[in-house]
Amino acid sequence: MLATVRFKETMNMSVELHQSLAEDHPHDVVDGIDEVLIEAIWHELDWQLPRERVRCVVAEIALRFQDATVKTFLPILVRRRALVRLRKEIDEIVSTDNHLLDEQS
Repeated sequence: MLATVRFKETMNMSVELHQSLAEDHPHDVVDGIDEVLIEAIWHELDWQLPRERVRCVVAEIALRFQDATVKTFLPILVRRRALVRLRKEIDEIVSTDNHLLDEQS
């Protein structure tokens, strides 16, 4: 339970950071990174995380590529990296929850 609370706190801080970055830099949008991509990733993850968490991770990864000269394949790269990172987060949540259930038994 404590790990889940810590994850939620970390997620909230990450969301707040992303929101402040987006507000400070409204024109730093990477080509091809939009709500359609976020929605597709969220669906591929079977809605196991909040959509806002997916949006935050996608935006964070996309910002790393904002100065790329060739942006044709950025949606593919961002999608792959986001899926790896978000699946890892899901696995950590499941592992923590299973560990907590084992402790309660």
